[in-house]
Amino acid sequence: MSAQNTLLKQFGTLNITPGTVYHGSWVSGQVERNRRIYDYEFVCFSGGNGRLITSDTTYYCRAGTVIIVPPRTVHCTIADSAVERWCIHFDWYGNCRAHREKERIWVFLDEEESFEPELAAAPPAESFGIVFPFHNTLHEKERSILLNLLERFFNTVPDTLPDLLRRRGLFLEILALALKREKQQVFPVNEKLNPRFFQAKSIMDASFQNPRLTIRLVAERLRITPNHLTKLFRHEMGMSALDYVQNLRLRHAAELLRENSLNIQEIAQESGFEDPNYFTRLFRQRHGMTPTRFRRISQTAEI
Repeated sequence: MSAQNTLLKQFGTLNITPGTVYHGSWVSGQVERNRRIYDYEFVCFSGGNGRLITSDTTYYCRAGTVIIVPPRTVHCTIADSAVERWCIHFDWYGNCRAHREKERIWVFLDEEESFEPELAAAPPAESFGIVFPFHNTLHEKERSILLNLLERFFNTVPDTLPDLLRRRGLFLEILALALKREKQQVFPVNEKLNPRFFQAKSIMDASFQNPRLTIRLVAERLRITPNHLTKLFRHEMGMSALDYVQNLRLRHAAELLRENSLNIQEIAQESGFEDPNYFTRLFRQRHGMTPTRFRRISQTAEI
């Protein structure tokens, strides 16, 4: 069999199946929890600047950047400014068991759930010549075409067979445009990401509600100095390790203020603050108002 026929046979086995989708905006400074995925994830930035970080590489993203993250990859996204993202999880061959057996197709590293490799999607044929994670930034004209395809894809509800086929066809066009190598513009990536940054972030994501969590304890667990840990966070996130933990705690507190009737002292404790007065002072600095006023305004806005 000729090389061309072999390649066509491999292409013929494709059954590209879109799965979970997401489209939305993030505020500047928002950080995703570390997670490991079961399938492939197509990510497109349509506005703003951010980074997608894997366990060994930082990918810099701006409007028009597309990234395809492969299964088993631990990664997170950081918004360096307000960003808009489009995400589509998919499977090349339609045989990803996690699509059928799991409620969600990723595992957060700060949770106790174990990742099950046997449920992950299979990689495409090596003959495709694509190295994953795939990172590309499109020209303005192609970016406009891609956004139009994404809008049509997200607006097509697969309730009927024609709509299901139409939606799958749109996704094939999206992939074809994103993977055009002759148009690829690769922007700088940090190939020497320190793995301890990811380890430290996972510890903080899992334990920020514990008021006894300190930067010194995290550093000791990783066998590095607190100063080294702080430098890692300043380099990767533009903030200190302590600022990152405080951000997690204040964001969690804001969610509790919106969603339940716990008193301020209880919310402080649930968010990792031993001293409710210190919590109130930090919250006022962040939001320009006390937690009590924040709750009142949030509840009024929801009525």
